[in-house]
Amino acid sequence: MILLGEGLNRLHKYPSDFGGVDVDEFITQAAELLSALQSAGADRVQDILLVPSAKLNPAPEPGKIILPQPILQRHSTPAES
Repeated sequence: MILLGEGLNRLHKYPSDFGGVDVDEFITQAAELLSALQSAGADRVQDILLVPSAKLNPAPEPGKIILPQPILQRHSTPAES
């Protein structure tokens, strides 16, 4: 959890769109993950499952915490559209 927090602090130094990556969205997703990890506590980290958003299941296994997996999203440039 410490390294995730440190990584988040470093990301704040980058502009919103850096190298075609939506940095702000990634920061938001990573911050939500860090918050969920901190809320669960160190003793429950093994119960957390990261899954792609499209595969989120409203009825997870008993005792498991399902979270969306942070994804780097590219900004499309006019040449890519």
